[in-house]
Amino acid sequence: MKSPPDPSQSRLPKKSPKADVSRNSSIYFAVGLVLMLFVTYQTINYKSYDKSNVDIGSLDLEKEIEEEIPIIDLVKPPPPPPAAPEVIEIVEDEEEVEETVIESTEIDQEDEIEIEEVEVEEVYEDVEVPFSVIENVPEYPGCEKGSNAEKRKCMSAKIAKFVQKNFNTDLAGDLGLSGRQRINVIFKIDKNGNVT
Repeated sequence: MKSPPDPSQSRLPKKSPKADVSRNSSIYFAVGLVLMLFVTYQTINYKSYDKSNVDIGSLDLEKEIEEEIPIIDLVKPPPPPPAAPEVIEIVEDEEEVEETVIESTEIDQEDEIEIEEVEVEEVYEDVEVPFSVIENVPEYPGCEKGSNAEKRKCMSAKIAKFVQKNFNTDLAGDLGLSGRQRINVIFKIDKNGNVT
């Protein structure tokens, strides 16, 4: 059902279509946007210069500029001497030239090949290998038995004992040094087992 019309609405005057401002609102918006873009563009591209009193001076055209131009004598180098004509000597063909004969290197299956024995000298390269990577650990006297790990441990203990016996380990205390002191022993063992 339809509700009855409100009496208050019937009293309002109706607007004329000419007075409606919203009908051209999209045109007004576009024109305003174009104007703002133009003002922004001009503001960004505006250039200003500092105004300062610059004296560019006055130009006196009456003064003559005198330049001293040095006089240079151009000395031409003498022309090169004409090339000597080539003299051709005619040699008579009296000398006999021996031609070298190239032997064939093709071999049949029936031909025997002689092979000379060549002695090959083995060249040993001295390669430094760290102690921790060695496959066969060097044997210190008294450490011949056991696995590689046991031999390595025994050798380290024997070398430490040798250093304590033959070196003055109390030298650091005599010099007044405190804290933990360490003696590093560095040596090389060659391929024959000699210590260098």
